[in-house]
Amino acid sequence: MKITKGYLTLISIVTLSLIANSTSAQKTHVVNNKIIIEDRFIEYVADEIDIAISLPQIPITDNNNETSLKLTQKFNTEACRSIASSLLDDDQTIEMLDAYPIPMSPEKLEILALQKAKEISLLGEESDTPAIFNLYSEWSIYSNTQIISLIQKNYTFTGGAHGNTLINISNYVISTGEKLNIDKAIVDTTYFMDKVVKYMCREYGWSKNALKEETGLFVELANLPLPQEIGLTAKGVLVVYQTYDIAPYYYGPMMITIPYKELRDITDGLTKTGK
Repeated sequence: MKITKGYLTLISIVTLSLIANSTSAQKTHVVNNKIIIEDRFIEYVADEIDIAISLPQIPITDNNNETSLKLTQKFNTEACRSIASSLLDDDQTIEMLDAYPIPMSPEKLEILALQKAKEISLLGEESDTPAIFNLYSEWSIYSNTQIISLIQKNYTFTGGAHGNTLINISNYVISTGEKLNIDKAIVDTTYFMDKVVKYMCREYGWSKNALKEETGLFVELANLPLPQEIGLTAKGVLVVYQTYDIAPYYYGPMMITIPYKELRDITDGLTKTGK
């Protein structure tokens, strides 16, 4: 998707179009009895265009200190960027959007979503084929006394054989407000990947020695790459391989949960807080 000067001129029209179809918070999640995460629901329906975005946001209040404000701003921006990544081609395009005077926000995401829908509609008119654009997103939160894990599931469909689902996970340290990359906190990646393979085999009913001809994966189990998406849940550490990362489309995103008891000694205190 190219960013043009026309993008900014659409602000008033697009904002009015989407706000008319938007509703306020649908659900809330409270972290440590003090951080409230609200759901901002963005909806737009017209012909074959269907947008239904469930967007988690932490309200900015007068009680925010420097740390909590940092957490709020990072959390809100990343939640918007996760959905934007399902609309755009690559991270560089998202960085270009961030450079515009309007910061990444629910309002900017509304504009971007409808801009995409309008482009798809225009393509349909030019090609004389039905214009289809669906975007659905949902989210869940896990938190303990130290860390917040946000898991966002974004599905897009623009016609053709099937749509595409992306699972994005972002983690935050409550005491500092900083974003946490759990993959960089893993001390022993070999041990960690042994556990990933063990629980992937349990999930799919494979032998741990199964070859890729048996599993249908693109790589052998022993050569699985470290997952890019790692977060915490109530049951353990969640790892995600996106569609096509290691397997054909029919597998979809591969989501594997490893119990905390299996990982006690390999993650710098992360799993201890999640028990």
